[in-house]
Amino acid sequence: MSESGEYRVDYTEVNGENGSIKAPSKYVATIYTPGYKEADSRESGKEMEENDSNDADFYAEKRYPTHVAKVYQDDSENGLVISNPIYVLNQSQQTDPSDLEDAHISTNGSTVNGVKSKPKRTRRRSSSSDRGGHTTSKKRKEHSSKTRLVRKKALYTHSPAQWVLLIASIISFAVMVIGTIFAYGWRPSFDFLTSGTYDVFETYPLDISPPEWVLITWLVCYGWLFIWLLYALVSLCRKVEMGYAYNSPPFTSPITYYTFSLGCLLIFGGVILWDMHANYIQYSIIFFGCSTILFFVATALAFHRLYICMPFLLEQKRSGDVWATRILQHNALAFITWLTIIILLLNIGLVLVEFGSVSQEITCTVLLSIYLVLFFAWFAVDVFLLDAYMRYCITPHIASIAVFVGIVIKHWDLTKLTSLYAFVLLLLIAVSFFVKIAIILYHSNDKETYTVNEIRAEESPANANEYEVSPGGEKSASIQPDSKYIYDNV
Repeated sequence: MSESGEYRVDYTEVNGENGSIKAPSKYVATIYTPGYKEADSRESGKEMEENDSNDADFYAEKRYPTHVAKVYQDDSENGLVISNPIYVLNQSQQTDPSDLEDAHISTNGSTVNGVKSKPKRTRRRSSSSDRGGHTTSKKRKEHSSKTRLVRKKALYTHSPAQWVLLIASIISFAVMVIGTIFAYGWRPSFDFLTSGTYDVFETYPLDISPPEWVLITWLVCYGWLFIWLLYALVSLCRKVEMGYAYNSPPFTSPITYYTFSLGCLLIFGGVILWDMHANYIQYSIIFFGCSTILFFVATALAFHRLYICMPFLLEQKRSGDVWATRILQHNALAFITWLTIIILLLNIGLVLVEFGSVSQEITCTVLLSIYLVLFFAWFAVDVFLLDAYMRYCITPHIASIAVFVGIVIKHWDLTKLTSLYAFVLLLLIAVSFFVKIAIILYHSNDKETYTVNEIRAEESPANANEYEVSPGGEKSASIQPDSKYIYDNV
């Protein structure tokens, strides 16, 4: 480890102008580095000299039991520097690892474990005898042993930020649940939030207010969130092949936990203001509005991070984590997002009718129209734009159907426009739900074979020719130093 805490890779047995590296240890990862580099030149006393003035590229495939990290060029004599260890996907694992123990990886453009690399110019390192120095095999063995210990330590390391944010999310979630229980009237003998959520609807009637039993959907949502947070908590301590489950790779963004925590606290604050409806109910709109935005951000980040990390998870044969994240995290966050939207619109309606003197019919029609636009904008993005991200998220439909069934049952009246509007909206949401289920079933037999390079080639077609195809039909996995799919281990 360097003084800055960066992890350095030791390339041993580099011989000749083109050079070769013996690949020890167990796991395979492909590294692309701009220029021939000796990682530990200071410690070993080795130096390098350029073959010519032009930059040379060096391809190396090295096998060791640790994560690979973000690779960047260090122009000093330190050589190749690797920091923030993470797992990097490679496509050469079709080869039996036992066949690679004595493999030598050439840098002169020959094949690397069945994957042909491009011919590259290399830099030549002067030998120890040329410099008058002498490196003993004992020193190299001690240095190699030290490097293995560093790698083992880097493999199973925790991220304090992830721990703190997850614990904060659990505490915030508990505060929100306790506040909701009190607001529902299921409270001990001492007085706190005495009005009750449904008492507010009785005090300020609205033509689209749901019946009391619909509020149970919040408890269903809380149960879903609880299971997700329990899964996330277990992932902190669960070890997988490449490290701890939660950061190998980090498939849940820390910002997701952060925004979720703030959203829960804002929900609690909104419930308190809702309880003091005589004086402060109008201010609860701010709390519910901000919490809606935060939950939207948390949900979007959850979709994006899993999509990016999915190739790494599938490469590690961790499809269980992929499905757990889809079913638990994505659906739980989307569930509370849409329930918060509904309570926000109802709150706006109460304020407009009771404090703004707007008619019931106009208020309810406008609110239903807003919900119609929001829901089907989400549906269009889900189905037509971001299907790969959002395909298995169905809780927005579940929440919407439950609420509108309650509204139609409670306020059914053929003479009222809002009642008919709510019924039509319920039918449209139900149809979209069946379409969503049909899409999921249609893709149920699809084999997920996402790779890092396929995603990169899809989003950057101009660079698609950088990824060569092996005889097996898969792309070689040379991870560029500026790859946005390599994440800091946070």
